[in-house]
Amino acid sequence: QEEIDLAITLEQALTFLKNEMKKNDVELVRKFDEKLLIRGDKDLLYRAFYNIIVNAIQAMDNGGELIISSRKTEEDIIITFEDTGSGFDENILANIGEPFMTTKDTGTGLGLTIVMNFVENNNGIVEFRNRKENGAHISMAFKKI
Repeated sequence: QEEIDLAITLEQALTFLKNEMKKNDVELVRKFDEKLLIRGDKDLLYRAFYNIIVNAIQAMDNGGELIISSRKTEEDIIITFEDTGSGFDENILANIGEPFMTTKDTGTGLGLTIVMNFVENNNGIVEFRNRKENGAHISMAFKKI
């Protein structure tokens, strides 16, 4: 594990998915700081961020808003992804992260399992829930350096 800046890793995933967001009429709202330093594996976290962003884009069939924000506590850096899509089915929410659990016709059911593993392998914690309004809320907490 090396020192990485989560803001740079987020920007790399967002740059790669910029055309996909534009094509799907998804507006990005950046509310994350620069210099979000942790010790971790940049490649695994890139893939975790990528998966969450792709899921958000797919959840907003007719466009919407993806808000990515950060918050620092004394010990942690918390990255939050919120979208205005359909959110999580309440019956499935308790089982998110279980392999092969999917609501998509073409999904493998491994995406969120992989996200959880990648975050946990970087000493992080991930939480999935629905927003009070419509949409999903995913937060990831990492120990800052």
